[in-house]
Amino acid sequence: MNMATTTLFQSIMAKALLGTLSILSCSVYGAISESRQSIPTSGQTHQVVLNNIKPQCPLKTHPEWQAFLQEHAHHDHWAKSCEQDCDQINYRYVKANIERILTDCAFEIHSDPTIARCTDHLRQFIPNWLRLNNPDSYGFQDGNREYHLDQDGPDKPPGMMSVPPEITLALPERAAVERVAREQGWKYLTHVSAIRATRTFIFIPDASGRFDRWILINYEHDPDRVGTSSEVAFIAVQKQDITGQPLAAFPLRFRNYHVIQEASGYTLSLEDHFSGKCFACHPSGVRRLVDIVTPATVAQPVRGEPGFDPSGAVATSPGFARQRLNEFNAILSGYGMPDWQGQVTPEALGPALGSSQGCTACHNNERRGALSIFTSVPHIEHKILDELSMPPQPGLTRLVEKYLMNYGDMSVQDLAALNAGAQLHGQVSREFFAARLPTLVNWLLQEACE
Repeated sequence: MNMATTTLFQSIMAKALLGTLSILSCSVYGAISESRQSIPTSGQTHQVVLNNIKPQCPLKTHPEWQAFLQEHAHHDHWAKSCEQDCDQINYRYVKANIERILTDCAFEIHSDPTIARCTDHLRQFIPNWLRLNNPDSYGFQDGNREYHLDQDGPDKPPGMMSVPPEITLALPERAAVERVAREQGWKYLTHVSAIRATRTFIFIPDASGRFDRWILINYEHDPDRVGTSSEVAFIAVQKQDITGQPLAAFPLRFRNYHVIQEASGYTLSLEDHFSGKCFACHPSGVRRLVDIVTPATVAQPVRGEPGFDPSGAVATSPGFARQRLNEFNAILSGYGMPDWQGQVTPEALGPALGSSQGCTACHNNERRGALSIFTSVPHIEHKILDELSMPPQPGLTRLVEKYLMNYGDMSVQDLAALNAGAQLHGQVSREFFAARLPTLVNWLLQEACE
């Protein structure tokens, strides 16, 4: 195993190809408090008086509202995507200076059609921004505790959210995880992922077809071993309801487990305070795997498949890993757009980005999720700059794969085509990110208050 493989994606476009190849890396409307109906005791009188006081809206005129919109539409922090460990200072600022005003001014907003119209986009955007920048949640409508409890509710297929104990017992060695997958008949692929780290992807379909489970083992620092600070990502794709009826659109169930080392071995801890934002990386639901075979890409036949060897001693060709990668991507593509079940509302997240680069032809919340200000910046950079897969150009990702796997076999024409593609994608990246914040600002200020 080449331990430098994980960094190849990050550095490939910085290496000299023909001496020149380089790439630039790329609605909380706030209801007014209602009066309490119970008769207060003497000790409660002061509290009830406070509850009956109408919040004071500091904005009195249309020009004041326009100034409020202008001031807050141009904040640079809108452009910072939050995948994990969100900026708590910005979060508190938005709650104190924008959400509070919209809450205190709810009566005035809904009493004035002009103000209601000109603040409509901001009032859609702020509650979603707060959820998707909450420093203590996945970013869904429900908090993590409620979200986890609902996943195990009586209306969900039993067993859908469980990580098989065999996988936990196999931690931390990657070889042991892969051996367990082979023995259990669970197809797997160890591969460089879009988070620029090596992962083992394990696919466990339910025998009755009710759901599919995808378990992602992360090797962040050592490509052959899980660290104690690592996470195990878990996605269940529910395909049938509790009665066995097929669902028209499949809900996704996300979980992130922390790997804990104890005296008796390794365990997985499901914590309610995890802050990774699932939707930032999954606007289209489940993601296809990086469609490029690298030296880190490994798969072997599992129990029930021709060529199965429990020991894993029989080497398989890169062609088998490519076959498994294609198989997994076909399954992932087949799920279609998910049913978010109200946990997130993609249509209320602001304008779709990338129209000038052709992104919106596919990323339109119909074929694929729209790219919004909330979509992970590192993931977009990876697709444009590392994989050279977006926007798609015929044959370009195969040249990236050839560069990684068989650089010595590349012709002068191959290198020239790869260089040209890299330069083009660098320009696409610069244009996309330059337009990102202005597109949002224009949308927030689309309607004037005057």
